[in-house]
Amino acid sequence: MRMHDGATCEEPEPTSLYRIGGLHVSSIEAPDDPLFEQVHSDAPDIVIRRGRREDADLAWHAAADPVRYGDVLVAASPEGGYVVKYPEWFVAVVGPQGREIVVFEEDRWSGLSRSLFATVVPLALAATGRVAFHASAVDVDGAAVVIVGEGGAGKSTLATALCLEGGRLIADDITYVRLDADGTVVAEPSGGATRLFPAVAARMGRGSVDPLADKQLLGRPFVTSASSSSVLAAVEVLVGPEGDGRTVTRPVRGADAVIVLLRYMLAAPGRLQSGQTLQHRIAVGVAGRAQVRRRAWQPDASLARVTASRLIDELANRSP
Repeated sequence: MRMHDGATCEEPEPTSLYRIGGLHVSSIEAPDDPLFEQVHSDAPDIVIRRGRREDADLAWHAAADPVRYGDVLVAASPEGGYVVKYPEWFVAVVGPQGREIVVFEEDRWSGLSRSLFATVVPLALAATGRVAFHASAVDVDGAAVVIVGEGGAGKSTLATALCLEGGRLIADDITYVRLDADGTVVAEPSGGATRLFPAVAARMGRGSVDPLADKQLLGRPFVTSASSSSVLAAVEVLVGPEGDGRTVTRPVRGADAVIVLLRYMLAAPGRLQSGQTLQHRIAVGVAGRAQVRRRAWQPDASLARVTASRLIDELANRSP
């Protein structure tokens, strides 16, 4: 038991600890898709806990300048953090340093963790200097390959193929990067598994075939997790094949690369929208130091390992 304002309170709810963006996040609810690697530590960097509904209303009314992102409303809190509101569902308050997330929700906790980990946690990590990409990433001999693209473009398929060819998974679906003082862009590890449709996994020689099943996790021993951060060396932008069906690659440079990279970053609104944003600085850093290419291809599992092998060879032969 613990005491709060002179009253006896129940013991806190049990938590799970995950490595996300190189930090340890303690959560009262695991992600619906456990793509993040579970760890054991007594010192979480970010804590997610429940709050009271009445406090949620106070927090939202005190917030300012709400901005809508799809179905989500995000506003600046008086303390310098964020207040995130999913209408008719839940409200979350992100502390000014990103070290605490308080979630106010009435009776439908089940299912909200996907939105919590996809929308609210990125805001907390943005406060620590990490920016989220809608991307998968793999470490290849200490160099990070980040794979971006629309849903269904084959990010997880190519990431899995890279891991089967000897790479180590940094993250699947959401990848966090940070900018070092010297301008180097670093990808932070989060991943414990990739997520593939069973039929795709089977065509890559892993798993059983059930074309009607939902995506399944593909973890160890087929996918090995990276244990430390990696310098970002290449960005593969997956797009559909050319009009004549060809699958070719084209370099993306300069301002075009910055625009492409910004498109795939999960926005961190509020203070980060003024002046030169953290997202913009990271995009410029990646465009200036990493190989950014559009790769036109079909997410074909049978060709993924061939593509991955060629990509690893290209990375090995890349000029420093």
